[in-house]
Amino acid sequence: MRIPVEGHSNEEKRTLKVIRIDNIGTGDLKIYALDESFETDPLQSDAPNLVRTEEVNFYPGYRVYLYYNAPCRLTDGYVIPQDPDVLEKYSIFGARSIATSYSGYNSRISIPTMMFGRRIEAPKTPEKPLGANYATRPDYFGRSSYAFTTKFAHRPFSVMYLRSNDDILLSSLYEYTEGYNNVATPNSIEHIRANNNDEYFNARLLELANATIDANTKLFRKYNGYGFPIPNNKAFFKSINQFITEHNQHYPSPTPIPQISVGQIQTMDHVIIEQDPAGQFGKLTFYDFVKETIQNSFVPLTEIPILYQHIREGNYQPIPKAQVIRDKNGTFLNPTSPDFDMAPMMKIVENNKTLFVDFTLDGASTSVYFYAVRETNAQLVQGDISTAVGPVRMVNSFPLRTPEIKSVITVLENEQLDSAPKMQVTINSYNKIYNIKKAKLYRALSMQDAVSVRTMELVKELDLEAEGVLDDATWTLEDTFTSLQEIPFGDPLYYRVTVEAEVEYAEANYTGNPQLDVVLTEYAPSEASKIMITTITENVLPESPELKYESDPVTGNSISAVVLRWEEVCYKGKYHLYKLNNQGNWKEIARMNILDSNTNKVQLYLFETDPATNQEAWIPKQIFDLSGNTVSLPLNKIGMNPLTIKDAEGNPVYHHFKMLAENTSGMFSKEDRILTIYDESTWPGTGGISSDGTDGMIIEQTFIIRTN
Repeated sequence: MRIPVEGHSNEEKRTLKVIRIDNIGTGDLKIYALDESFETDPLQSDAPNLVRTEEVNFYPGYRVYLYYNAPCRLTDGYVIPQDPDVLEKYSIFGARSIATSYSGYNSRISIPTMMFGRRIEAPKTPEKPLGANYATRPDYFGRSSYAFTTKFAHRPFSVMYLRSNDDILLSSLYEYTEGYNNVATPNSIEHIRANNNDEYFNARLLELANATIDANTKLFRKYNGYGFPIPNNKAFFKSINQFITEHNQHYPSPTPIPQISVGQIQTMDHVIIEQDPAGQFGKLTFYDFVKETIQNSFVPLTEIPILYQHIREGNYQPIPKAQVIRDKNGTFLNPTSPDFDMAPMMKIVENNKTLFVDFTLDGASTSVYFYAVRETNAQLVQGDISTAVGPVRMVNSFPLRTPEIKSVITVLENEQLDSAPKMQVTINSYNKIYNIKKAKLYRALSMQDAVSVRTMELVKELDLEAEGVLDDATWTLEDTFTSLQEIPFGDPLYYRVTVEAEVEYAEANYTGNPQLDVVLTEYAPSEASKIMITTITENVLPESPELKYESDPVTGNSISAVVLRWEEVCYKGKYHLYKLNNQGNWKEIARMNILDSNTNKVQLYLFETDPATNQEAWIPKQIFDLSGNTVSLPLNKIGMNPLTIKDAEGNPVYHHFKMLAENTSGMFSKEDRILTIYDESTWPGTGGISSDGTDGMIIEQTFIIRTN
């Protein structure tokens, strides 16, 4: 409508916007128009009782309703875009007026105008994502990945991939135990974790992530006699009461909705707000707030929802890269830009089915994760969240902290109890969250080998679960020295301990088929403990060796080439040779000491004058090789060759020998096992190649081979 400005009737009229028309066809036409410039340049003054009479120009418009008409192509196939990646479509329309009272009396077609058509499609709930129960093993940088597929009921406009974990879920609904290292408060997060650590761990947490409750009890479902309790988080209840306060302010009532407290809620269907009889608002239960809190704990994995039309398909392999939708200056990129990358971490595997890979998982995390998917349409209306998949366990294969050594105890031999000597190493146990299943004890006999467990010998692998000691405060490993030919008494022993955590994980699978997931179980070792240096003491008296001899046949009144032999009776023993003298006293005439540096060699010691000090002492002499465990001492090495067996009158002369053994603790044998030389009836013969395999060849001596 056009109307002149007050006092300027002959000037150009001002155009006003008609907002209402009354009395059409029933009387005087009444028009309501809006002066949009009233604040700065009013059409007329606002004097009271002002009445103006002016001629105006009124150009009424018409609202036309177009209905389905196939001949005129007024169908959704023509006016609504059919391409799934096209959201808008324009149709060109023109209008003409036709006089019904005169045949063929029509106006020209109006200036063409554009009719805008937009496809509005409600978002649908995606199917439950499918994926393995484990993430991949962490890479060099400690990052794990998890792949899952999602099937959609139609081709969505955009999708959001969401993630949550047990820490967020539990902490948003429950309270922690106050204080450090205190006993877990009932229904606290620590108490829940302790009771949920059984074979129903996954079932309870998955129902929590999906806000699933028992239809009969209206509580979280119980498994094996235990179910999650009613939420008791103070901040959660504070947010509910804040909602109640704002509700009472928005809907004033003589009986406002009362506040709630933790102990007041007994079941999930407890009504917080009753439905309004007038229909202004609906009923809200405690479960509604729990469900909303759980769903709000799922956070998007991308900066913006992923536009489905920009997702790659075919042979594309997802890569660990974030969305690229902005340039370096923060400006949004055009999709045609080569830098634009909407979804590098996912692909379309088949019709309305996607594969998404989360490359951002911390491989050292002890949390379990849940994934869900939600659609968003072109009007940014979000659909319902899908059922969550999970819990997805992480593969924490990083080395655990070194074991804490509590004690290293030497267990001595006890002949009465028939117990062998051993070494006991006790370590403190680990918290169950580390999932330790094995403990290993390594031993080395030199410092050089003890630098790394790779050069040490594994002497004990303790299966904690099989032995039933997982819940013990300490774990004990024993070294019984069964892998050694001899127990190394007196030698320094070097020990290290490691523990191993059981880890399960799924190999990377980007095929989109969860049935091809390969779940592996391995053990991740901890860092090795500090080196423990100890020794084991010999506490049992050694036995006296049984002396034997060999010699050449009697020549005249003597025998020659006499060799004394005996078997080793202790580790790195010292052997003292005694001979009975003419006065009837035993006199030590030689010593044979096993070398510390080489237990396959023995050194002869004789009691002589030391040139350096001009005093008598045991002087080291020749070194001999051991033949197995047999020690040999030729008597010619101690000046007793030949050995007279008859005096000048033909009377027999006897030589009596005995051997005492000394072990590493300086303990001597007590038994006298005397060897007498010479008795023709007991003469063993000439040493050499034996017929029964018990003796060997006398080295560097002449011997005679005889038949039986």
